[in-house]
Amino acid sequence: MDTSYLPGRRRTRMISFRVSDGEFEQLKAKLEAEGARSISDYVRLMLWRSSNTALGVSGMRLSEDIQVLGAFVRRVTELLESLPQPPQTHHE
Repeated sequence: MDTSYLPGRRRTRMISFRVSDGEFEQLKAKLEAEGARSISDYVRLMLWRSSNTALGVSGMRLSEDIQVLGAFVRRVTELLESLPQPPQTHHE
């Protein structure tokens, strides 16, 4: 998994662009809702999410998660089937 978007990574390159006052206020509101520490962190996270979604990475992760979940369900089923069965009682 590419974790280069995560906070705390040493960053050596800078990208700069201008936004309007309204865009800036929208970014501030969104970063607070996401819990980002700064506009830079928020934009970096959104770019990472956007590029990975466009590349289908999210779908690949979901597919992997489903496979792991399927294996877990099969294992639980095997364990349940291997348990001794309680004696059956007949009611007349």
